[in-house]
Amino acid sequence: MTAAAALARAEAAGLRFMMAPNGRVTMTAAAKPPADVLDDLKRHKADVQRLLAQRSAAQPKATHPPAKADWRSLPYGPARGVAFMAARILPGACPCCAGLRWWRGAGETGPMLWRCETCHPPPLGLAVIKKKESPNPC
Repeated sequence: MTAAAALARAEAAGLRFMMAPNGRVTMTAAAKPPADVLDDLKRHKADVQRLLAQRSAAQPKATHPPAKADWRSLPYGPARGVAFMAARILPGACPCCAGLRWWRGAGETGPMLWRCETCHPPPLGLAVIKKKESPNPC
């Protein structure tokens, strides 16, 4: 049996492997794996570790979106689009433009009357109440 076959058999048996930053392999399982599967892994330990390291290196690294307003400072391209999509789903952000400034007329009451200042700017001369981070959409 090869190391690749031992690894495939172990994963089929419910074992999950993770590579730690220091190169160590951690193994988890929902139930106790069969003894022969563990014996095969021990026999091919170095090769299995090498296969897992190669697999880990081949996977794309996760990118975390910038903070709320940082997407505006990114150059146009895929990273800016990803950050913009992440900013639009943040609590209090406008789902259209990711804006965080809201307004409503001074005499208006109720939670659904808040409007995004970027998408729906207030008319000139209207007395408005401004608020940052409203929970309702445009």
